[in-house]
Amino acid sequence: MNEMISHVYQLTSLLGVGTALGIGLSLSMVAPAAAAQPPHQYERTLTLQVDDIEHLHSRLGDGPLRVVGGSSSDQIEVRALIFYYQEDDIVLSLENINGEARLEGGFVGGNYSGADPFMEVEIHLPAHFSADIRHGDGAVNVNDLDGMVTIETGSGDIHVENVGGVRIEHRSGGKVQTRNIRGPVRVSQRS
Repeated sequence: MNEMISHVYQLTSLLGVGTALGIGLSLSMVAPAAAAQPPHQYERTLTLQVDDIEHLHSRLGDGPLRVVGGSSSDQIEVRALIFYYQEDDIVLSLENINGEARLEGGFVGGNYSGADPFMEVEIHLPAHFSADIRHGDGAVNVNDLDGMVTIETGSGDIHVENVGGVRIEHRSGGKVQTRNIRGPVRVSQRS
């Protein structure tokens, strides 16, 4: 940032005050965007023994999501980097409910000044799993699962690779890419 300010001062002497003022205003409009992110963050890891579980059902709010299969592990691991305002607003749980892994993540509340809170989530699953993913906004990447993958999401790019089959319902903006899908592929846009 100091280097940028130095360049602005150099431009002032070379181009005149009017041009430098325009550059300074441009910088002030860019700087608050980085500051608009929620003020607090921490990382949390959840695990669940798979025992007789073969399916993940997840409901997550906004933020990037990565689901990685191929693990020979006997557990599910969820790592979440959480950006938040109030710790009491955070919802993040992973449970075995009727033989299905259930992941819930998001925020309660809603009166935030600045950017909405979000989570960057990475889920590691055994390769034999299938997954049902309901997600807010943000990029979704899923790879290396033998089962069927169903994704319902808001906006953001979606990339699915090396899975048994895929069904995607996408509400708005973002690219959808699939590669090496061994079964059915269905992609639909809904409003």
